[in-house]
Amino acid sequence: MLSAQELYARGVQHARTSRYRAATTDLARAADRTSDPDLLALIAGLRAVMDSEHSDTAVAVRTLNDLLARSERLSQRTVAVLQSQLGLVWMRAGDGSAALPHLDAAIAGLRDEPDRLINALFMRGGVFYERSDSVRAAADYQHAARIAREYGDEHLAAQAQHNEGAAALLHGDVVQALHLMGSVQESMDSQSPVMGAVAGRDRAEALLAAGLPAEASELLRRCAETFGRHHLRQSQADAELLLARTLADSAPEQAVLLARKAASRFRRRGSLTWAMRAQALSLTVALLSRPWDPTTVRAATRALPDLAGEDLDASREPLALALELHHVRAGKPWRRTPAVRDDAPIVTRLAEAEVRVEVSARTGQDAEALDRARDGIRLLRNWQSSTDSLELRSSLAMHGYRMVEQAAAVAMRSGDPALHFEWSERSRGFVAASTPLTRPPAPDSAEDAELEALRGLLAIGEDLDAPQVAQVRDRIRRRQWARERASRISVDIAGLEETVDVLGERDATLVSFLSDPSDVSVLVASRDGCRVIPVTSRAAIRADLAGLQADLDMSSADLRPTLAAVVRDGLRRRLDHLSAMIWQPIESSVRTRRVVISAPAALAAVPWSLMRPLRDRSITVPLSVTQWLRHTAVEAPIRSVGFITGPGVPRAGTEVTHAAKQWPGATIVDAANATTASMRELTRNTDLLHVAAHGRHTPGNPMFSGLELLDGPWFGHDVAELTMVPSVVVLSACELGRSTARWGEETIGMARAWLHSGVRCVIAAPCTVNDAATSDYLAAVHSGMAGGLSPSDALLAAVPDERAPFLAFGAGF
Repeated sequence: MLSAQELYARGVQHARTSRYRAATTDLARAADRTSDPDLLALIAGLRAVMDSEHSDTAVAVRTLNDLLARSERLSQRTVAVLQSQLGLVWMRAGDGSAALPHLDAAIAGLRDEPDRLINALFMRGGVFYERSDSVRAAADYQHAARIAREYGDEHLAAQAQHNEGAAALLHGDVVQALHLMGSVQESMDSQSPVMGAVAGRDRAEALLAAGLPAEASELLRRCAETFGRHHLRQSQADAELLLARTLADSAPEQAVLLARKAASRFRRRGSLTWAMRAQALSLTVALLSRPWDPTTVRAATRALPDLAGEDLDASREPLALALELHHVRAGKPWRRTPAVRDDAPIVTRLAEAEVRVEVSARTGQDAEALDRARDGIRLLRNWQSSTDSLELRSSLAMHGYRMVEQAAAVAMRSGDPALHFEWSERSRGFVAASTPLTRPPAPDSAEDAELEALRGLLAIGEDLDAPQVAQVRDRIRRRQWARERASRISVDIAGLEETVDVLGERDATLVSFLSDPSDVSVLVASRDGCRVIPVTSRAAIRADLAGLQADLDMSSADLRPTLAAVVRDGLRRRLDHLSAMIWQPIESSVRTRRVVISAPAALAAVPWSLMRPLRDRSITVPLSVTQWLRHTAVEAPIRSVGFITGPGVPRAGTEVTHAAKQWPGATIVDAANATTASMRELTRNTDLLHVAAHGRHTPGNPMFSGLELLDGPWFGHDVAELTMVPSVVVLSACELGRSTARWGEETIGMARAWLHSGVRCVIAAPCTVNDAATSDYLAAVHSGMAGGLSPSDALLAAVPDERAPFLAFGAGF
């Protein structure tokens, strides 16, 4: 039979892994088998802590205070444990001021008890975390991790490292946060379902900060369900509160309801500080998402004075800013909100910058709006520079697009070509501004192995979203996110005067689109001058784009002649209507054959070469004009050419045979030898690489868009690994010029991955292509390039076919 001490120890272990029912049983049996006042006090204290997860916090506080009132009968060790438990209860209630004295006393009294000292450090670090004190939080977590490793408890060490990741996130180091949390994820998940949910909740916060709200919300829903199944109402409400933050942009009304629901849960438990945080979030989201709302304004105005103190700073500042912006949007006066603290989390500082820019823009302070937007974007660029992951840089850009839109509104209103150019460049440059360094990153053998494992799973028919595949896929993404930076972010963008000079040298015209929250305008710039021309609304363009992709895909199919005629006629009508909106207003201003089209992500799917007014134009579509200028400054002659054909592509042999005739001495890798190793070899040894393989674009995981090779897909992540790349890449596969995005967002995919890696120009199609048309057309394109034409000029000379709408992305001339 187990002794009371053994039962208590087992109950403690159950409680640590949130197995509260088993813990309650063991503690009750332990209490029945002892009369030791210290052990009874420890049992009662642990019961109070567990009960605080389910019932009113005040009951647990009274129990623990009563036990401490009889401390003369207890050992110093027991008193220190009770102090730590009382600190925990106050911490969970959100009252850091009440918790800290107890936790300080506990840490001082538990120096000879490694496991309990670790827990006390966890708790005090949690208080500092909630106060946005990342330095002291990280110090406590690091101290706990050292002790846990010395003590030989790998589970506690994993928890400490996970918490250190949370502190890194608070400091703004999202890369370090994702790395630290991700490296111990399996250990956290293995401890118990609840511990896995606790860790998942923190990872979701990191994903949200990283600009991945969809992934964060999916994870949070699972965490909230787990907490609910185990009747952990405090943790459930906390997950719901973070989920409300995650949904604030995409589903604001749902976010308001969730925050209110969480506030109600907190109040029922007596966690009043947490309830105030949840109420503040519900009011903040309502103010930012609704038209003038006097009821919410009154509630927010009443709530602000109550949000005083270090424990509520992180809730008060966003609410105050939202209240100011709500008044300004309604044209009503309101006092200027004090600036947030310099040491506030970077997400808070960027949110403040968004509000300051919009307030200045709406109140006619245009110069201030632009200056604040520049400062905000500089802050964001510095944050992005912490990672070399194209995916993570792209997602982080979500924190800046509202600033750009408001600055764009000022630039468009001014009619100044230089301002229009500046803000169209800033809106494109979040990802394109990165420049690969000449020194390649060290290879990551673990990541290489996992890419190979993923290829193997997909080769046997597993789906990209299957659980086993998703685990490998997510580990690859985490390693990419956390990799030491191998490129630099340039905060400088090209100037309009410099751009016009190069346009003159190339006999080209720049057509650069810019959008504010409602309208779209275009800068037309050439040696003949610069003009800003309003074109249409975003809503009108969005409506036309809605069915474009499907029409393009259908028109490429081999249909019966009568049906093919109907489909292609429908596509032409849609393109004509789109052209009338976005090209006709500027057509008379574009007098050169060559055109540089700088377009936002929302126009990434437009097949420019198929528009009637553009069919006799040589077009290039760069990531940004700054990037285009960088490539035009360096000559890139084609001396070596390589072709690779993927398996199962009937026309690939003919396509490559015809194209390779234009390049004597070209290297050809046929389908029987088309491995990922062969692809890497070609990328190192060719100036022009042509890939004829099946391909697919995966909107949910664009860096896993891929080309099908003999041993599995070649992913965007493989491209990111390359240390040497060709000058020109031709992707004759379907869809690999495709990307999916809304206004204000960056897009990524296979073509952009190549451009990001340093490729000068990618020839690809934004839709499905017809095999026969592609084979003939690309052979003609190669003939033009072999004859000395630039990629864009060769595409034009080959006579564009609507069944194969290839474009030159990057620097086509």
